[in-house]
Amino acid sequence: MVVVVVQLCSQYTDDDTAFVTLTTVLGVMFAILISFTIPQYTRFRIGDKNILSRLGLYTYGLYLYHTIIISLLRVVYPSLGMSTDTAVGAVLFIIIALLATIGCSMASYYIFERPFLKLKKWFR
Repeated sequence: MVVVVVQLCSQYTDDDTAFVTLTTVLGVMFAILISFTIPQYTRFRIGDKNILSRLGLYTYGLYLYHTIIISLLRVVYPSLGMSTDTAVGAVLFIIIALLATIGCSMASYYIFERPFLKLKKWFR
């Protein structure tokens, strides 16, 4: 389903209304997916050992770096001869952006956040 929405979004990048509508649909789909993780007693609950739960450590970095990575990738991606005009190109763009953002977020956590979180005990 995500691939279909990505393909549709890549076709309507010139039409702002269609692009906003389609990206909103994608956002709602992910919100529904996330809502399954909220209830404590549900069959769809994501456990603490799941990779999605582990990414919770890096959420601040994900929040900070995703726009920078996506903006940088929008400049670099075409210079590598790649395009988001096709479904494969758009999905590849998303995968690269996601992996790069997670990598930067993990590095940021271990280099900056974690050492500062250890200082927290001195300021209580």
